[in-house]
Amino acid sequence: MTAMPLRRSVRSPDTLPNCALPNRALPDWALSHAGRWFRPLGLILAVALLLAACRARQNATPTPAAPAPALSVPAEDNGPPTTDSAQGQHLVVWLPAFSGIAAGAAAGDVLETSIRQFEQAHPGVSIEVQVKAESGVAALWPFLRSAQAVAPAILPDLVLINTQQLWQGADLGLFMALDETDIAAVDDFYPAARAGVHYNNRLLGIPYTVDAVHAVYSQEGFAGALPTWETLLAEAPAYLFPGGSSEGSVNLHMLAQYLGAGGDLAESAVEPDLEAARAYFEFLAEGRQQGVIPPEVADLGTFSAVYAAFQAHSEGLAATLGSDVLGGAERTQLRYAPLPTRSGRPTTVADIWAFALLTQDTERQALALSLVAALLEPDVQGAWSQFADRLPSRRSALAQWDQAGPYRSFLEQQIEGAAAVPNGRAFADFARRLQAGQLAVLRGELTPDEAARSLSSAP
Repeated sequence: MTAMPLRRSVRSPDTLPNCALPNRALPDWALSHAGRWFRPLGLILAVALLLAACRARQNATPTPAAPAPALSVPAEDNGPPTTDSAQGQHLVVWLPAFSGIAAGAAAGDVLETSIRQFEQAHPGVSIEVQVKAESGVAALWPFLRSAQAVAPAILPDLVLINTQQLWQGADLGLFMALDETDIAAVDDFYPAARAGVHYNNRLLGIPYTVDAVHAVYSQEGFAGALPTWETLLAEAPAYLFPGGSSEGSVNLHMLAQYLGAGGDLAESAVEPDLEAARAYFEFLAEGRQQGVIPPEVADLGTFSAVYAAFQAHSEGLAATLGSDVLGGAERTQLRYAPLPTRSGRPTTVADIWAFALLTQDTERQALALSLVAALLEPDVQGAWSQFADRLPSRRSALAQWDQAGPYRSFLEQQIEGAAAVPNGRAFADFARRLQAGQLAVLRGELTPDEAARSLSSAP
């Protein structure tokens, strides 16, 4: 089936509606709260505010002060609405760029076709998709924060967002809590995918993609995997990984190594395991001293940067995400293995993206959950994830891939045993201190003992 293009609502400045902003000022607390977010997005939100003013006259969306009560909408209900009140509903959905819609890619065609079929099955319902960047000042999460503060009327009804932002959005009243029955019909989510969407015993999202950290190396590099730090330091010419971090995200490689050293990743585990952290810092210091961990590792903040550096040299091992390897034509020339860890036990941490609800309108909530259920159909999610070079959150969706082979089997094993990043401010604060200690050791600013002691200090 040829995908019909989604309806867009993007207008150039010379075609903006002739309407004025409401004559009321934001309260001081809102302005101060939004200040550091609004400046980088000023030009974008200036246009958005004008559009929001017109939209708000017909359908204003108030800023929620706290999470709404849990919903009770069956996710498996894909049929047309049973009431006339659903006619004429308009859903706004924000998707990240990797969805493929804006690029006109095959992955985007899969989503567009599914969304068009959903509209046909729900007469009078229209879906507006807006694509946002994955990173940067105009990325999904900064844009949501800024819009909540200065233009809540432009907030979407549904968003696909990284689960590291779920708890923050819940604390700000952005995301609505769901009921466990909303995902009860889906019994084949990977364990990490299901765990990553919970916070304070509440379900905040419906997982759609997962990714796992693992090691890659060239075929000429080694005869086999290097399962432990000891063998890595003895045999590898270099080990590349994200020593730095990108703003707003947790360093997944660091957490995997902390977990592999005996640390605990749990929302309630706010006390750091100093012995595990010290062991990891000692590995970093020894690797730096031997030259196995090169100085530039401290400046690598993302897995994409690590993979690019590895491609440029192809020496040693590199920690990367499965999506980076799936999207590269050179994957057939690479070998792969679990991350080398202290104990040699395979350990990884998952990167998860999930659908989250923002609308407080009960009819649009029901429609949004029905749309997510349609996109979770194994043939839809499976085809999209294969074209998008992303692992799906469901086993049945991965089974739809026509690319069978050892690498897919390896990724599936990694995802099955992956841990989710715990949600909550306490763990996020600990992860920031652990990251600061890692960077200080890599730069030679602290000894492993000093870095470990710094973890027990208040942030």
